[in-house]
Amino acid sequence: MLVLLAGAANFAGCSAPESDTQRIQRLARKGDVEGLTHEIAKNDATVGREAVHALATLGAKAEPQVRTALGDSRAPIREAAAAVYPQVAGPKAAPDLARMARLDADPNVRAVAVTGLERLVALDEMEALFAALEDPDALVRRRAVTAVERLIGRRYDICASGTPEERHRIVAELREEWPSIESRTHQYHAGFHPAAPR
Repeated sequence: MLVLLAGAANFAGCSAPESDTQRIQRLARKGDVEGLTHEIAKNDATVGREAVHALATLGAKAEPQVRTALGDSRAPIREAAAAVYPQVAGPKAAPDLARMARLDADPNVRAVAVTGLERLVALDEMEALFAALEDPDALVRRRAVTAVERLIGRRYDICASGTPEERHRIVAELREEWPSIESRTHQYHAGFHPAAPR
């Protein structure tokens, strides 16, 4: 009988090793910014992406770490960081996202940055969105079409799959028109305030 009880006690003390997801969730519950940052630095980009998203749940206190992740050498980490950066940084995220929309080597990252600019109603970064309308990648162009039309508040004859010449002509027209409608567009969005970082 004693042997059985000892065996049961040993079995009860054993538990399955903590999974990566469980570890990240535990760190997020503790508010452990340093621990989550360590997870991002590991070689596994999948774990790193989860850690970036977990950092975002911590709000503004994780802003420096998410901003650092924007410059990670791995595209999946940069993509995750660009997706959550507006959540932790608010409107001040716009210049970094505009830079990524223009310059990041990965089209998925550029596309996410464009969507972030739209979410932020980043009217001061319209030039980055106009440039994205001529991006080499169709996904980025489609996101830019949606962003420009929603921010300006009207539909344009922009076809993300049109010829480069057609896109260039329309973008040139938009750039020419923007100064005359910028003030009105700012007024249109004056009541919109992106969620402040927590």
